[in-house]
Parts: sequence; C-alpha cells; structure tokens
Amino acid sequence: MAHEATLTRTTDPIQKSGVFSRDAIEAISNRRNEPDWMREKRQVAWTVFEETPMPTSADEDWRRTDLRKVKWDRFNFASPASFAAPKTLADLPEDIRDALEEKYPAAGRIVLANDQVIYREIDPALAEKGVVFTSLSTAVQEHPELVQKYLGAEAVPPSNSKFAALNAALWQGGCFCTCPKTWK
Repeated sequence: MAHEATLTRTTDPIQKSGVFSRDAIEAISNRRNEPDWMREKRQVAWTVFEETPMPTSADEDWRRTDLRKVKWDRFNFASPASFAAPKTLADLPEDIRDALEEKYPAAGRIVLANDQVIYREIDPALAEKGVVFTSLSTAVQEHPELVQKYLGAEAVPPSNSKFAALNAALWQGGCFCTCPKTWK
C-alpha cells in the first residue's frame, strides 16, 4: 500500500515510531463500527497530519519545547476499561465522587475511563427537553446530525496544527453535550 511506503521514507518521528498510523485509524474505526463519514474525517485528518511538518523551537508556540526528547514509540492506545460500570454515584471510588462533587446537585455527570463511559447521569427533565449529554463516540453513532458538521471542522480543525490533525485522526474519547436551539 502507498501509505506503508510513506511510513518507511518519512523523517517524522511520530510516524517512524510505528504507533500512530493509518492502520491504527482503521482499527479504531472498525472497533467502533463508525459510519463512513467519520472514517473519512479521520483519514482526511491523517493526511493533513502527514503533510504538516513537525513544529520546531523556531515556531513561537514551541520555542520552549524540545519535541526531539519525546519517545513516541513508548505511546500506546488505551485498552478498554476492565472493571464493571457502577450503577450509582455511590458505587464509584471516593476520590472520583469527590471530583464529581457528589454532595452538590448537578444537571449531569459523566466519568470516562480508557475512552469508555463508566458512569453517566443527566437530569431527566433536561433529557426530556432534548439535552444530549453522552460520550463523543456515542454521539457519533446516535446523533450524527448534531456531530458531523462540527467534529474536525469548526471544533479544532485538523488544519490548526500537526497535533490537532493527529488528534482528529486518532481520538477515542471525549464528552458531548448539546442543548436544543429552541430551548428557553
């Protein structure tokens, strides 16, 4: 395949690591059974990533960061969470409950572990009004009309930077919240 030949000739240390690749993108999309539009967005982002040079200390935003010291080959992708999802907020570990400020009312709470939702709650009255509060991957599947226009376009487009493109190609987790425009 053409992208394999590119991988062997590249001087980009991220691509040379072998961790980040078009194959990794395909694996993510396949594992999530993503729709074609999401697969295409990932592939376009990867192309932008490949075509964008690595930032250097000559770039103002990176002048104090030496990316040559990053050991890209030591990165790996998160594996699925290996514990049972709690049924109630009280079932979560105390430090997580503290971070979620369980003693205070909330319109919603969400806990992600290794890109999977392990706990989610939303005020039923808000859900009834059309508020969507879920994981980004669930939103891609269940609410494409709300996600497709913005993901990797208006919300951090791959053209912002090499790392924005890498994120757009390989993201696996995140939260999604939207309220209806007609909500008063």
